[in-house]
Amino acid sequence: MKPISAVLSARSELIEARMDGRVAELKGEIRALFVRMDERDAANKETFEGIRQTFDDFRCESAQTRKQIVNLKYIVVTTAIASVLGLYAANVATMQALLSAYDSGKSTATVFAQAAERIQKTNERLDVMEQRLIEKNDKLEILEQRLEKRMNK
Repeated sequence: MKPISAVLSARSELIEARMDGRVAELKGEIRALFVRMDERDAANKETFEGIRQTFDDFRCESAQTRKQIVNLKYIVVTTAIASVLGLYAANVATMQALLSAYDSGKSTATVFAQAAERIQKTNERLDVMEQRLIEKNDKLEILEQRLEKRMNK
């Protein structure tokens, strides 16, 4: 028969190994989240570069158009259209950035909430296991006392 301390030690090592596995899994999920966040940032950066290029192209075309237009009426109309398009593009870019930031924060909050829930469940399981070990230890002590009484008789 193994000593109680060896059994308890083996059980605690088993629990520790399980916890290490769960912590490693959680770290992997968090790393995956950071990778997804970096990918979104890169995609947003490319989108903003495309918008910036579009604005630069629009400026060049607008300058050429102004040189060709003689009539003041055409200049006013062209400027009005350019303003509306610029405001629309700025509005679209702002909305995309806001939606991207919102989605990123939302997914981050979900992952953290899931991690907290898993940790809570793990703590509850450990508390139950610890209580069981205490109960079994108490029973073993009672049995040892009975054996000692019988051995001393």
